[in-house]
Amino acid sequence: MKIFIVGANGAVGKKVIAQSLTIGHSVTAFVRNAKGLEEFKNLNIIKGSVTDDYQVLQTTMAGHDAVISALGNHLWLKGRKSVPIMEKAFSNIVSAMQHHRIRKFATVIAWGTGASYIKSNLFVKLIVNTLIKTDFKDFTAAEKVLSESQLEWTLGYFGALTDNISEHLPKISTVLKMPKPASIPRGEIASFLLHAIANDGLAQKRVALTQSGNNGK
Repeated sequence: MKIFIVGANGAVGKKVIAQSLTIGHSVTAFVRNAKGLEEFKNLNIIKGSVTDDYQVLQTTMAGHDAVISALGNHLWLKGRKSVPIMEKAFSNIVSAMQHHRIRKFATVIAWGTGASYIKSNLFVKLIVNTLIKTDFKDFTAAEKVLSESQLEWTLGYFGALTDNISEHLPKISTVLKMPKPASIPRGEIASFLLHAIANDGLAQKRVALTQSGNNGK
């Protein structure tokens, strides 16, 4: 499979790349900054902004079988001058995919945003409405763009990300409920994203992700 990855230079994105190459996929990493990415066989690195360089995004997406987004935008950590990017990014991704008739799209988003908000407890809702209010609006708007598209999208909600070593497939539930435990290794998120684009049963589904409970690979 030929996979196009945005947000490829983040902690989750790098794990998606590594796992993809290990199982024999061909990968295009679309990144603003290629620093930290190493050159490998079957890895094509393209520099560009998913929000500002639409024509580059559209052109380089041609010929791919699926798109994975590992994008995030923790605005509360970056200060008030930061600009929300997720809605614009998803709008551009969806448009480019539709242009090339690419159907498969997988992404993850923080629990408490979008459709998972109403399933969250009072503590999470308090955080969403205060500390990450700007993030919440951006993520929810991005989710709306995705849900209104005709793509075969899959969206996974996760809790707190960790660097614990595990590349097992996490527990996947189509019933949205708070992940317990909330923490989940980034490697398991990467495994989910690759699983999602390969399984038609998850098309146009929102799912809750919980760590597998297995230690190590």
